[in-house]
Amino acid sequence: MSAKALQLGVPALVAGLLYLAGTAWVGDREHWVPISPYPGEHFMALTTAPDGRLFAGAQSGAVLERDPGGPWRLHNTGLPAITWLLPDGDGLLAGTIRGVYASPDGRQWAPVERGLPEGLWVLQFEPLPDGLRLLSPDQGLYRRDDQGRWHADHSRGLPAGVHIYHYARDTQGGDHVGTVAEGAYYRPDPGADWRPNSEGLHRHARGFSLLRREGGIILGSDRGAWWQSQPGERWQALGTGRHGFRVLDLAADARGRVWAASDEGIWVADESNRDGRPTPWRSVPMRDEGPQAPVSRFHIDGDQHLAAAGAIYQLERDRGWQVPILVMAILAGVMTWAMMHVPAVTGRRPPPNHP
Repeated sequence: MSAKALQLGVPALVAGLLYLAGTAWVGDREHWVPISPYPGEHFMALTTAPDGRLFAGAQSGAVLERDPGGPWRLHNTGLPAITWLLPDGDGLLAGTIRGVYASPDGRQWAPVERGLPEGLWVLQFEPLPDGLRLLSPDQGLYRRDDQGRWHADHSRGLPAGVHIYHYARDTQGGDHVGTVAEGAYYRPDPGADWRPNSEGLHRHARGFSLLRREGGIILGSDRGAWWQSQPGERWQALGTGRHGFRVLDLAADARGRVWAASDEGIWVADESNRDGRPTPWRSVPMRDEGPQAPVSRFHIDGDQHLAAAGAIYQLERDRGWQVPILVMAILAGVMTWAMMHVPAVTGRRPPPNHP
């Protein structure tokens, strides 16, 4: 290598190594960015249609729609407050505080009444191989058959008058529910009686959310998130130092991360390869002023991470650190070059030798 190439290569190498080290030290930082254009609307439900259109349901009953990469469109539907949205065939289903509604396009809606009581408060839809499930907090579970008719599920084993907040089916085919103030319940199959499943949970636990994992199931409660490998085993608190926050929703992404929605913002933990239990929680910040309301719902579709917290938020990489790190790397390269050229820059020469 020539001296000139060496004088240019060493500073460039120093700058490059410093930039790589700086970006590795900062890591893959992310933050949540508000993307909904209607600040007066409080969105609580999110879903993506098979054609890629995003739909959001509002407390006012309005439906927000956006084509991939396109503009937002707000439809004033006249529906009651929307609590859940779900693609259904070529159309959509909306769960509301007063019944179920169906739409072919997100604009025109009609009530669904086949087997459902009038004014049903809907809190969740759950598609399953043996039929779509609907959860009503005060009236329990309903199942839709192949003919589109709804049937009330039995409540044998559940406390009288209990309110159910979330439902999930585990990988073994067992059903789980989180209740308000009565902890968790489980049944091994849809025909079996419900049985208590709250060993290790705090007294009068409120089970707001459930997340099925290959290594067990996660329950989000009014005092943090809890993990259980098998029904009937003792629930274990997840993470360290963050057991008290209320977990209103749980979601997992393709990177093996578990997301927790709370009144205090959004938390995330990495899953271990051994048993699927998340590592300690870390907060992922909101850009600007943060959420207008408690984070109530996640919607993760591939690489797209969305959250409903009054406004709609989208997860984005925080690239704000790249410019300062690049500037520091360039300055380090310039300083390295200058140090290699000190004699040339100062013009100093060794004194001549005299006989």
